[in-house]
Amino acid sequence: MKKQTKRRSLFFLIFFLCTVITTVAQNVAVTGKVTDEAGKALDGATVEEKGTKNKAMTDKAGVFKLNVSSADATLIVSFVGHEQMELPLNNQKEVNISLKTTAESLTDVVVIGYATVKKKDVTGSVAGINQKDIRSRPVDNALQAMQGKVAGVDITSNERPGTVGSINIRGVRSLTASNSPLFVVDGIPLTTGGIDFLNPNDIESIDVLKDASATAIFGSRGANGVVIVTTKQAKSGKTQVNLYSSMTFENVRDWAPIMSASEYIDFRRWAVYYSNTATRPRGDNPNITNDRDIFLATSDPTAWKNIAKGWASGKWDGSGLIIPTGPVW
Repeated sequence: MKKQTKRRSLFFLIFFLCTVITTVAQNVAVTGKVTDEAGKALDGATVEEKGTKNKAMTDKAGVFKLNVSSADATLIVSFVGHEQMELPLNNQKEVNISLKTTAESLTDVVVIGYATVKKKDVTGSVAGINQKDIRSRPVDNALQAMQGKVAGVDITSNERPGTVGSINIRGVRSLTASNSPLFVVDGIPLTTGGIDFLNPNDIESIDVLKDASATAIFGSRGANGVVIVTTKQAKSGKTQVNLYSSMTFENVRDWAPIMSASEYIDFRRWAVYYSNTATRPRGDNPNITNDRDIFLATSDPTAWKNIAKGWASGKWDGSGLIIPTGPVW
């Protein structure tokens, strides 16, 4: 009985010692400070023991306190916009941690003029397109790439060859002055013209500043809005060649009927006759005086030149019509 009692007492003693040692091992207190690359304290950074759920948050001074399970534990430190960092303690009870800014945080930066600000700090409306949007459809110029892609920007098309449409940001702002926005290419404001001379494939992004608060940095020139264009820049590293191509097929469905030269002249004669039948001869009974008044007076010298040759070289038939002896029209 005495031996059994001694064995039980020894067992409980060993169990108690193991419990105390485990408890002490699980309560290693670690303190430290988390800052950014500039040494500024990061408020709200997360400090977590790797492989466990033990975690703590930094205060306004960037200071944290955390109880870890071992003096050789590894801390995982993370903060929004900064690279996550793993730090082995190596029996250290006080550490200072500096986090680096991530490259992804640059996507939250907006170019508003001669400087850049965080997107959440922009007070005005900013819209735009990127290279992916520009390549999504074949276009001849940058304005065509923006059509239907940017809200609040009205881009009119122009069907005349060699010309481009106009652009208005949030409607017409003046009845007499120009409504064209200010174009800024790679930080340089354009004094005249637009961006139709730029190759769409050379453009990295296009940002449109629509509100007065966003365009204030440009003064009165930005009264009609600002279109900021960023072109592609050279990057260090290996050489990269990109090829973008597109192909379209067009078929003419409807051919508009076109008058011949003779039909055109007859059309003009009859039109003048029906406008004033009292003083004008019929279209099938022309005379040189009437033709001179119709074509030469209306600045149609090409038609009048051919008609005059016909009158000079022609002769009359029995009905009073001219029969040209040579080509008249």
